[in-house]
Amino acid sequence: MVNRSTGSPLVLTLAGLAVFLPQALVGPLAGTLSDCCSRKMMMILADITVALMEFTLIYNDVI
Repeated sequence: MVNRSTGSPLVLTLAGLAVFLPQALVGPLAGTLSDCCSRKMMMILADITVALMEFTLIYNDVI
């Protein structure tokens, strides 16, 4: 869709990086954190993170 709307290979590359770069950066940290914490604590932290992100989007009139 990005390539169709812009026709720019640079924008397509940046969109791809925007998708995969956070996974590459947060993945090792999340793996280490999940090894030392319980599953219940990880689920609670994930739910709190999602709630904060949704609140931020709603507060800034994105949603």
